Amino acid sequence: MEKKLVVNPDQTPDKKLLDWLEQYFKQQHEINSQLLRGVKEFGKGLTLDDLQRIIEHRHIVKPVIKSSSNDWTIPILEAERKAHLAFFGQEFGLLMFAEKLKKIGPKKIAWWKRNFFEVHCPPPHVFKQGVNLPGMEIAIPDNYYRELANGNVFRDVNGELIKIDKAETEGVTVLIDTRLKPAYDSGVQMWKRDGIVGGVMKKLRKDGRITNYYSRNSRFNSSADHEMNFILQAAASALKVKSCRLETTTERIVIPQLYRHMPRKDDGKTNTSIWCDEFYRYRRDRFGGGNSDCGGLADVYADGAGYRWRSRSFRFLAVL
Repeated sequence: MEKKLVVNPDQTPDKKLLDWLEQYFKQQHEINSQLLRGVKEFGKGLTLDDLQRIIEHRHIVKPVIKSSSNDWTIPILEAERKAHLAFFGQEFGLLMFAEKLKKIGPKKIAWWKRNFFEVHCPPPHVFKQGVNLPGMEIAIPDNYYRELANGNVFRDVNGELIKIDKAETEGVTVLIDTRLKPAYDSGVQMWKRDGIVGGVMKKLRKDGRITNYYSRNSRFNSSADHEMNFILQAAASALKVKSCRLETTTERIVIPQLYRHMPRKDDGKTNTSIWCDEFYRYRRDRFGGGNSDCGGLADVYADGAGYRWRSRSFRFLAVL
């Protein structure tokens, strides 16, 4: 019978247990990586049972963290586990994600979901050019990897532009907008059921903080420079989170493929584009993309951050 690690849900796991789990997951990730590379010798600490599981299942089976049957986090954790497995071909530790869910609480998570935002935890992963993942049908394009390698990609960290050289997901709990971006319709297109963000846009335009538009509720025709700062601050307040930011190019491409239950799984099929978090060289230009007429999810470009387009809007997330 397979041994299972049981954690009492009514008790806070002690530090020794958390440290042990962290080391276990690190070791398992390394073993999985070795298997994929065809390495025949494994790290220390493996038992015969572990090796038997490798032979029978081709992967290490993680300890199962049991909880009571009425634990509201279980369906969320199980859905996250399945999404990770389908996309990456492996599972990741979700203990920290489970703790974050319980800290936030079911009422707030349910309120976000009613407004088409969901809490998820894309695992830590560095994407490599030319390396295929089981569930990744659309790869991050070569031109983005080239700009990373050339040192042309930056992100704003506490007001300072920091150069980044990896296409990655960070392994943190985030609040994700699940909606599909709309198809272009002469500039009159709107994001569906966009009450919270639409309300933010209307108030900012009414107050003169951002440029007016034919529809004050529209996400379109807003720039990604100082106007976006006002939008993100107001959105964070409306969503009751500390801060919001635009999705990175990597997140924009990966999320629709990682979480296929979301309407935005078809994001590459609509002919509008969105602004992204990264800057190109200086603050003057910002990354964007996603237009189905230019490559869909793989559409990546850099454009003037101060420009306003009737075919370009934005999607953001909050790190929780």
